[in-house]
Amino acid sequence: MKKILSIIITVLIPVIISAQPRSIGARLGYGSQEVSYQHYIGNQFFQADLGTANFKDIQLHATYNWIIANPGWTTKGQWYFFGGAGLGTGYFSSSDNDPYGFLGVAGLLGLEYQFEFPLSLSVDIRPVIGPKFGDGGGFYNNWAYMFIPCVGVRYLF
Repeated sequence: MKKILSIIITVLIPVIISAQPRSIGARLGYGSQEVSYQHYIGNQFFQADLGTANFKDIQLHATYNWIIANPGWTTKGQWYFFGGAGLGTGYFSSSDNDPYGFLGVAGLLGLEYQFEFPLSLSVDIRPVIGPKFGDGGGFYNNWAYMFIPCVGVRYLF
């Protein structure tokens, strides 16, 4: 029975995953450039962003998001308000300070428009807060950049 169940799971999971919409693209903001991936599951989606801040640091953020509202502002395409939470980590080697890493809680809040063709544009904010390691320890937060929006451009497949 376990063998049959494992075979069924092994066959069904790739089929279920491939049947769900996905998108890949870029998320750009003040001092940050990221490769962005989204995987939709109904009215929810997982988003992972890997990028750099000022081309010398690296950071990774993963959030699980919910579509909060779907306003019918246009007859073509789809609008989505979304929000979610997740984790963020990174390593900063700024010349101003000693290098340090961080691990924190991330939030994401934004607005996205999906065209009738496979392209989406979004604008969002993503605050992150948590401990930092190195540079004397302390607390990492990006509250200074919290209200600076980032723009996302993604290809849907």
